[in-house]
Amino acid sequence: MLTSDNFRSLMVDSYGELLPIDINVYSDNTPLIKLPDNYQRNGINCNAIDIYARPTFMSDLVGTLAFAEYLKRQHGIRNLYLPYVPGARQDRDMGSGGDVLFMAKYVTNLINSVGFSNVFVLDPHSNVTPALINNCVSYYYLPDFNDILPKLEIEFSGVVAPDGSAEKRALAFAKKYQIPLYHGWKTRNTKTGEIDGVGCEDLPDGDGKRLLVVDDICDGGKTFIELGKLLRNKNYVLTLFVTHGIFSKGINDLSTIYSRIVTTNSLTRTQSLLNNRYVTVCDCFRKFCWSKY
Repeated sequence: MLTSDNFRSLMVDSYGELLPIDINVYSDNTPLIKLPDNYQRNGINCNAIDIYARPTFMSDLVGTLAFAEYLKRQHGIRNLYLPYVPGARQDRDMGSGGDVLFMAKYVTNLINSVGFSNVFVLDPHSNVTPALINNCVSYYYLPDFNDILPKLEIEFSGVVAPDGSAEKRALAFAKKYQIPLYHGWKTRNTKTGEIDGVGCEDLPDGDGKRLLVVDDICDGGKTFIELGKLLRNKNYVLTLFVTHGIFSKGINDLSTIYSRIVTTNSLTRTQSLLNNRYVTVCDCFRKFCWSKY
């Protein structure tokens, strides 16, 4: 059972105990961290501290890395566990008319400046971000649905990758459950960022069978809504799994198409979905669910 502590934006591992750290902000949104007196007693003055971070916003990441610098000066620092890397989707200069910010480069420069022994990331969208982070270990999240879903909801007849970038992680699910992998595609307008086309390879009639749609991130959800409509027209029941659930437009439209939505607590905002009957939230820091790319 997940609790509010499973959604803390920042924690440190001190003598094997995860201690929550509150990130606040000044009036101009500059990060602010104050440590209670009892943190010295509880062992935050130990060496080789690990940091566990869930930065929903870029300011959270800046605060986390500034705090890591403090720990490095005071006590020493070891590893950073950063399931969701802000800016990882901006992994190139899109050129004239598109997004010219290569944000992944600048975010990874900040991370590298701290000098972590290892940085563990989860489903980082592309190979660019792990390549830019020093001592990076990249994983994808492979939950055991037997532990989290009713038996009738895990009898998948196939896995669908919405596009080419999702195929590697979708293939891992297909191998785990020994079911076919189906390939989808989408096109995006680089000037507006809008998705203007979604499709999937031809599938037989589903006759009520269940498909699992797998990807790394759900932001607004348009890809999954349009893909879901195509698959529903083929008479499939659908489950959606995304590692990072931003859900910037909510899940109302998604839940009319997908009977079950599964995500992780890599972002603090997914705490608001804990009591939603359509959504299952998994603990992304259960390391035995992490599989190396």
